[in-house]
Amino acid sequence: MGDRLLVIGGAGDLGRKRILPALGEMGYQADVVDPRGLGSALPPNVIAHYCSLDSVPAPGDYLGVIVATPNNLHLRHSRWAVETARRPCLVEKPIAHTLKDAEQVVGLARTAQAQLWVADHYLAKPASRFLTGHRSELVASIGPVREVRGRILEDPGTLLGREWLRNPERSGGGVWIDTGFHLASVLLTLMPGRDWRFIRAEAAGYDPAHPDRTETAFEASAESGGTIVTLSVGKSHGVVGKDLQIEGDKGSCWSTGFPRV
Repeated sequence: MGDRLLVIGGAGDLGRKRILPALGEMGYQADVVDPRGLGSALPPNVIAHYCSLDSVPAPGDYLGVIVATPNNLHLRHSRWAVETARRPCLVEKPIAHTLKDAEQVVGLARTAQAQLWVADHYLAKPASRFLTGHRSELVASIGPVREVRGRILEDPGTLLGREWLRNPERSGGGVWIDTGFHLASVLLTLMPGRDWRFIRAEAAGYDPAHPDRTETAFEASAESGGTIVTLSVGKSHGVVGKDLQIEGDKGSCWSTGFPRV
């Protein structure tokens, strides 16, 4: 078995600009499954370009599979990776289109005894690294965490080259609906071991005539020992920036703001 991975959806923006070049820098070759794009337009470490999974000759020969397709395809492609190819699988965030699909993805990997990971770059952001690395000092200064509020604001150019974001069926509910999971993952890392339940995840559809009205709302709650923590994320069109505010039961807060990178 050589140092080659299979990237499903690799001809998309995420695959061409981030995943495939990163694999190349680490010395890995890759094959791409994607009906879009031409093989000549892909990075030089791409060996083969297939238009469908049915045309992949020997799926078991890969080191692993990376799923980088729109959210609504993650369950189907993860199933192929762990059941047909029986390879370790890395799924780009969010893991699936709905919570039900996410549970199925995890169940499939468990049944097939295949390794499964979810890529979430938000934990690598400077503020997230600081937050998770200074958890004990933070709790000592503000008390047990009572509420977390996060906001991620994007510029108009975000939507131009990412058509799937404007399609509620493909994105999971509306423009930028997946963003809430970024901050949720930070909160899970900050407070491991809590039982989580999702309250709501909804978004307005994209209206080209009124792009400033496009926004996403996501809330999650966790309860442990009588303490309830809430997280809400909003995104509005036309402004760039991100911030995160954490409030403790002492009434004091820790907050940060940082530009989009």
